[in-house]
Amino acid sequence: MHKRTTYLIGLGFLASSTASAKPPSSDTRATAATSDGSAATAPPEKDAPTVPPSKKDGEKRKLHSVALTFAPFQTIVGVAQVSVEGRLARKFGLAGIVGGGSYYNPFVLYNIDGRIPVFTAGVSPRYYLVGDFDHGMQLGAQVMTAVAWASGATGVGVAGGPYIGYKFTAPIGFTLEVQGGAQYGYASASASASRTATASGVLPLANINLGWAF
Repeated sequence: MHKRTTYLIGLGFLASSTASAKPPSSDTRATAATSDGSAATAPPEKDAPTVPPSKKDGEKRKLHSVALTFAPFQTIVGVAQVSVEGRLARKFGLAGIVGGGSYYNPFVLYNIDGRIPVFTAGVSPRYYLVGDFDHGMQLGAQVMTAVAWASGATGVGVAGGPYIGYKFTAPIGFTLEVQGGAQYGYASASASASRTATASGVLPLANINLGWAF
């Protein structure tokens, strides 16, 4: 009986020594005793690098303020015409148009009038139904006046009407504008002999402009 008791006590000491020899847990490794007996906490893990915030969704880009364009096909008939459009708002623009030259119809084989001096001026407000001043669909109107002189006669004409168009502006500034619609025109011509002739009617309205935006 005494030997059995001594054997059980020995097993108890062996079990306790084995338990004390287990490796420290993760909680135990998190702290270490310092020389003065206080506990030192392990340094915290570094935070993940933060990504710089991107542009907010729907943030509006900066638009050009002025578009300077010219009508290349007008030069076929000898007239140079330019327009300057200013941005009044993100979706509104107002263009002033001016031109001049010696009009000549290259499609007439025998042009008895030769070249006719002409001067044109007009205005064109437009609203960008889709998009904005730089790139979008236009809904606008155009009013033009023209004065011409030929063979002792002076002619004056006025035309105006609505149009729908599209404007494209590249990031570097290149601008292309196409417009089409209808206009009503009235013209009056008077000769030195006090003879006057008038004409009026509905005419097509078509513009193709190239240029640069600033």
